[in-house]
Amino acid sequence: MKKILLITPDFPPSKGGIQSLLWDVASNVKCFHITVITPHRCGDARFDGEVDIRIIRTHRNRMVFLMQSLLYAFFLVPDIVVCGHVVTAPVGLFLKWLFNKPYVVYTYALEVMMKRRENIYSFFLKSAEKVISISNFTRERLLSLGIEKSRIEVIPPPVDTGRFNPNVDIESPRAKLGLVGKKVLLTVARMDSDERYKGHDCVINVLPDVLGRCPQTVYLIVGGGDDKGRLRELAGDRGVGESVIFLGNVPYGELPAYYCLCDVFVMPSREIHTVNGVRAEGFGIVFLEAGASGKPVIGGRSGGIPDAVVDGVTGILVDPKDPLKLRDAMVFLLGNDDLRKRMGDNARKRIEENFTTRKVVKRTEGVFSSVVSHLKPRRHEEH
Repeated sequence: MKKILLITPDFPPSKGGIQSLLWDVASNVKCFHITVITPHRCGDARFDGEVDIRIIRTHRNRMVFLMQSLLYAFFLVPDIVVCGHVVTAPVGLFLKWLFNKPYVVYTYALEVMMKRRENIYSFFLKSAEKVISISNFTRERLLSLGIEKSRIEVIPPPVDTGRFNPNVDIESPRAKLGLVGKKVLLTVARMDSDERYKGHDCVINVLPDVLGRCPQTVYLIVGGGDDKGRLRELAGDRGVGESVIFLGNVPYGELPAYYCLCDVFVMPSREIHTVNGVRAEGFGIVFLEAGASGKPVIGGRSGGIPDAVVDGVTGILVDPKDPLKLRDAMVFLLGNDDLRKRMGDNARKRIEENFTTRKVVKRTEGVFSSVVSHLKPRRHEEH
């Protein structure tokens, strides 16, 4: 069986969309033997002891992590190197130079949007056999960096349709939060000051108008981050402090219930242009998790979100810079039970057809297999 070495700074037990994607790949690919090299994280000993894949933990310092990854790779001699982030691509390139080993790089959005690093990142990406992009938005950015079209594969993140489903019991959290008889808006996203593009503030700003038309509405926010204080203050200033519930980071097993108890999932992410580049949502796996739970979604028409949301079918895409369009979309869905049900059903069906772990991993295995099969031997290996 061919061997894959997955090198990534982002891997469970730490949380996030990248971590979830790479875990799904590492734990479900069956036609390769996978070894993961990743830095130590809080709680990793327990996590690593409960899984059946080989995980090698390194120092947390990025440079030390890269050097240790290279040293381990010398001894492991993989058939293919998978770089879970472009920052690990130098290891892939060194192994290609030294041992003629192919490498594949995952790209998301923010990391390839930074102008100050675009030249060095494009250098490493151009030498990769394949570059996996999670959305067409990121693919377009890769093309602008000079990456050959034939090297780019668009493969979206998968969603666990068993874990996220419409039949999760919600009675306990509904009663605990006092949501009986309420209409619930939900956002699941980090509240970090450098990720304000996600749009929590946009929802809070129009919430007074929404409450004026749908007075029993409550806005739940799942996620932590250093921007929570600003958002809480904003809610107070807008007079909706009692209608916004900050849940913080919730336990892994409880997240599906929050999707199921909401009426509408909303995250009006926007593109923020700075001197250092563009900050935007690369895809938005939370839209898939909500859809898998049978819920309609409202997303910003920006970044990679149009790949996750079919406007008018699984949800509504709005101009994230137009607060009136956002307000109207929320009021419209909150007031239309039949439409919410139809969009939620459409979303679940679309995800079962295109975004299940099995189907996404099968496409990923196809990319890995094509890379290995097309690798040209060195001259001395041809004789």
